[in-house]
Amino acid sequence: MPKTHDATGRSIKDWKTSRQARRMRPPEGESWIWLTQEMLESPAWRAMRFAARKILDRLIIEHLAHAGLENGNLITTYSDFQEFGLRRRSSIAPAIIEAETLGFIDVIERGGSAYAELRNPSRYALAWLDRKDGTPPTNRWKAFDTVADAHKAVCNALAAPKPKKATARKNKKPVTKTSRIGVKIVTNAGYKNDTSLNKEPDTKL
Repeated sequence: MPKTHDATGRSIKDWKTSRQARRMRPPEGESWIWLTQEMLESPAWRAMRFAARKILDRLIIEHLAHAGLENGNLITTYSDFQEFGLRRRSSIAPAIIEAETLGFIDVIERGGSAYAELRNPSRYALAWLDRKDGTPPTNRWKAFDTVADAHKAVCNALAAPKPKKATARKNKKPVTKTSRIGVKIVTNAGYKNDTSLNKEPDTKL
């Protein structure tokens, strides 16, 4: 029979419970995050493939790096994902779509290509945690009843037309240059240059 009292007759039950609780705490000075049993056993979690899990893990690290205070404003670039293990850049976008479709991340703002000082990064949130602005967790991962349902949703999302990315190119200042005959020509990225003004002047009478 297990011992329940010390030599003085005092109960040691609460003491053991308290000591065990201290041992189960996260390491002092370390950031931490909770994952529930329900989430780990969910069809969405079991359907998640390796690349999507890498996306999720990297965003968790970003969340921890900000002491859990920036959820909803988590910025992780494609280069960050590559350095973390997603070496094929072309695999990153489908993996993000999968993690989002399964309901573990929310894409708060879709970024686009960066040109010099014009940057427009994507911003993410972990879907099972409160956001920094007070928005409650969406917990969309709970929506799937079976692993097959989760796989089907991912396949449909990957087959759907991709949303157009915002681009900083449209904000780029037009370039002005001077032709051989002194006429200023304004060109802009994404448009064909009008070369009609470069023609030699007609000097025939």
